[in-house]
Amino acid sequence: MKQIIKCKSFYQNIDQLQNLIASLEFEDHPFGKEILDFYYIPEGLQEFLSHVLTEDIEIQPNTGTFRKSSDIIHVDNFYQHALWSCIVALEDVKINILQHKDGAETFFDVKDDAEFYKQCNIPENWVVDSVITLKKNDFIFIRPWVWRSLEQDKLVQVFLLNAKLG
Repeated sequence: MKQIIKCKSFYQNIDQLQNLIASLEFEDHPFGKEILDFYYIPEGLQEFLSHVLTEDIEIQPNTGTFRKSSDIIHVDNFYQHALWSCIVALEDVKINILQHKDGAETFFDVKDDAEFYKQCNIPENWVVDSVITLKKNDFIFIRPWVWRSLEQDKLVQVFLLNAKLG
């Protein structure tokens, strides 16, 4: 199963969008700073992403979030029918794909939930499996259950994509 797909050229007017979004007020959020309760899904995006992925997807409600990333180690909050997280770089950003010292590469690899989550944000417990550099306007599809961290204070947009049902 593919875990990561990297692509280029998400927005046609990335500089204008980046300047507008960067000027807005961001507030603290567990994965960085976000413009709270503000979601932007461009018209036709669902069809575009379905075409790129060659599978029918639905964009999860309350997504399209603009975020100034933190370097917190995390997986995304995902639903039963989740397929992908799509991260759009509004500026150059590095993403670390991580493996826990106990071998966990995904949320589903965690054996002892309570103990694991007490210590999951300790950087010494993780090994960087790979580093992916996204240039401004690149985008990446990554399984929401893959452990990762983003470079601190980089402006990105995040969409969560689910399997289209019915």
